[in-house]
Amino acid sequence: MNRFSIGKGTLMVLLLLVVGSASAQIKKQGNGYLLRTKYTKGEVITYVTDTKTNAQGRDMLISMTMTQKVLSVSRTGAATVSMTMGKVLLNGKPMGQQVPEKMQKVTFETDSQGHVKGGGQQNTNVIMPDKPIPVGGTWSATTNAPIGTGQSMQVTVTYKLLGFEKKGKYQTAKISVKMSGSGQMAISGTGTMWLNMADGSMVEYVNKASMTFGSMQMPMDMTVIRK
Repeated sequence: MNRFSIGKGTLMVLLLLVVGSASAQIKKQGNGYLLRTKYTKGEVITYVTDTKTNAQGRDMLISMTMTQKVLSVSRTGAATVSMTMGKVLLNGKPMGQQVPEKMQKVTFETDSQGHVKGGGQQNTNVIMPDKPIPVGGTWSATTNAPIGTGQSMQVTVTYKLLGFEKKGKYQTAKISVKMSGSGQMAISGTGTMWLNMADGSMVEYVNKASMTFGSMQMPMDMTVIRK
């Protein structure tokens, strides 16, 4: 597998992580906190992602932007959302072969719990818990993540509500993330995300993971920051 193939697989997983970390509203309810998605028509949020990795003995820094735009919102709170990938940089320079155009923009319909209409490979949202979660409580979801044309990876993610803290100018909910996935390639990793309590948008996400392609293993250190 060449470096571009490795990089393309990494970017598809980045797409999963970024899309899956967006727009969760957290409200106190009883002894816990109810997590639901909340979208506002026309809202645009851009995230900057940096991933440090090593493939075939070469250190790489893969950078890009991801822009989320809410196209419409129904009376039930379901939304049509587009996620657009900006130009991909490899060690500060444009990659010689960019991600195919049809993979650069993903449009999907999602309900207030993160369920994507039709499911399948586009189901890359966080699936919110059915009931309120107390601090220290956990929930899990399994989904199929697209990693290339006609390929997918089944990913199980476990979340834990750690508490609440100030992050820059935002009051945030702090949530730990543990993931494992298998398929044409495999992934395992842990991370932390911070969600804005006011509107639920993601403020920051950090993750350490390892991807496996056959006998090849590739470590990844990723950060996602709201621009």
